[in-house]
Amino acid sequence: QVALYSLAIALIFLTIAIPLQLDGSWITVTWAAQGSVMIWLGLFIRNWRLRVLGLAVLGIVAFRLIIFDTQIDLNNYRFLMNSRLPTFVFAISAFYASALFYRRRQGNLETWELNISLVLAGVANLLTVWLISIESISYFDSRAIDLSFQQQAMDWETDMVSDKIFVITALWAIYSFGLLGVALAKSSRMLRWAGIGLLSVTAIKFIII
Repeated sequence: QVALYSLAIALIFLTIAIPLQLDGSWITVTWAAQGSVMIWLGLFIRNWRLRVLGLAVLGIVAFRLIIFDTQIDLNNYRFLMNSRLPTFVFAISAFYASALFYRRRQGNLETWELNISLVLAGVANLLTVWLISIESISYFDSRAIDLSFQQQAMDWETDMVSDKIFVITALWAIYSFGLLGVALAKSSRMLRWAGIGLLSVTAIKFIII
């Protein structure tokens, strides 16, 4: 027990030290890797406390992605060629990997952990939809900034808003059908419901907005 508590304390100090040594998106990337590794190690040595710490770190990662890493300088923005995209992709991969670790160790979990794999996969899907949406929004907003004359920007504003909404709806629909395709191939009830849920939201968005 002393060894495990010492390990937990060391990991807490490591988590605190990361933002002191790194900055920007590297904090999120490092925390995502740490959280996923802690979950894997907690499952390997069958210690639920270590898994709780890993889940807490991934929770911080999700919060940081939405609040801090979503923001980007549109003046120097390049579609799919910016610092935000790899940060999100790495973090989302960490969530999927953690969900896979949990799924493969179903027999060694506490009662409260039985649905954690579904929660992690769900968060990964939500972050993916968020990334798709924010990349589309940034693309159109950066185009508006690039317009040379204010009058021209005003003329284009209405069309750009319409295009932005339509593109996001289309991407959501494509992602929904992709989830349903994977769900059918893997016979996954979780992915099937995720795809149906997102497709329903997309349809409502299309009709109302």
